[in-house]
Amino acid sequence: MNPLVGTIVGLIVLLIIVGLAVLTRVKVAGPNEAFIITGRKGRPVRNPETGDISTDMSGQKVVMGASVFVVPFVQRLHIMDLSSRRIPVGIRGAVSAQGIKCDLEGVAIVKVGGNEDAIRAAAQRFLTQQQGIEV
Repeated sequence: MNPLVGTIVGLIVLLIIVGLAVLTRVKVAGPNEAFIITGRKGRPVRNPETGDISTDMSGQKVVMGASVFVVPFVQRLHIMDLSSRRIPVGIRGAVSAQGIKCDLEGVAIVKVGGNEDAIRAAAQRFLTQQQGIEV
C-alpha cells in the first residue's frame, strides 16, 4: 500500500471523527426551553436596558432559541423547561372568618420569565426540582 494513500485515508478518518465530535457537542434549544451552560467565568455581557458592558462572574450562560457549542470536560449543559406549570395547592382544616372549618384546594399556574436574569434565578432555585413539578 502506498504511504500517500494511507496518509489520505488517515486524514479522512480523522476529519470524520472530529466532525462527529463537533456535531454531538452542538445543541439547539427549542422554543419552550432554555439552556444553562455552566463552567465558564468572566464573560462580558451587555445590559439590554442601559447598554453597559460588565463581566458576568456567575459562570452561567443562558441560551434561548439558539444553538450553542458545549466544550467537553469544561462546560456542562442543563436544560430548563419554560412551559407553564400547574402546582396543586391544598389546605386542610382552614378556619374561615365566620369560624367554619373547611378544606380548600386550588391550582397555581406559574411560568419562568423570558429574560436571562429570570431564567438564571429560576435555574438556581428550581433546576433540580423540575421533575417534581407537574406540567
